[in-house]
Amino acid sequence: VELHRTKSQCCNKLVYAWQGIMISLHFFCCVGQRVQRVLRGLYHGTDKKGQPIFEVGMRSTGPRLFSNPEMLLCLNITSYGGGVARNLWRNSWRSGTSHPLSEDLLEAEQDSGDKKLEVITLSRLLRAAMPTNSVLGGRRVFQGAPLHFEFKQRNYRDLITFFQVDGESFKLQNPISLTIRHDQQISVLHKVENRRPGCCGTVCGNESSATDSTTDDDVV
Repeated sequence: VELHRTKSQCCNKLVYAWQGIMISLHFFCCVGQRVQRVLRGLYHGTDKKGQPIFEVGMRSTGPRLFSNPEMLLCLNITSYGGGVARNLWRNSWRSGTSHPLSEDLLEAEQDSGDKKLEVITLSRLLRAAMPTNSVLGGRRVFQGAPLHFEFKQRNYRDLITFFQVDGESFKLQNPISLTIRHDQQISVLHKVENRRPGCCGTVCGNESSATDSTTDDDVV
């Protein structure tokens, strides 16, 4: 998908839709890239000694992924793809692993200022290119940080995969590992909810909700 991106956000949305349809057809002929063909495991920590979120392989003893997904998303906001796919975490009501690390993962709320990332899987790339609802949502895998990815190693051919960070696309060739950790936090304006008239005709609200925070993650 990223190879066909343009400089126009509107055109990129059309690209996402078209490429999502084409790649989704790979399911019927058993081709195309899957998370389990690329990753060996995902861990809660800064290396593979961390608690396993999921592992891939016959000899692994950690939690397993469900549904053989095509995409793994690490979210810090409620939308993806320039706002095309909205409320992915809220509308992902199923579990993505055999043994989630948190018992209340399916009830957890998303907060862009809690220094955590929401990890979900999508079985079809087409779902990331459409406004989601309970039918088109993904599967919840984990909520937290830091995250450490271990990639599979191949001796007979190169392993090539793609990932995107805040709209910037990257191509990885024979990657070994990747770590996402919290680096810094900034304050941003936040819309006040539950506004009510004050005693002098002014609008009052919860002062703590007037500002919010968002995280800035460092990728290594």
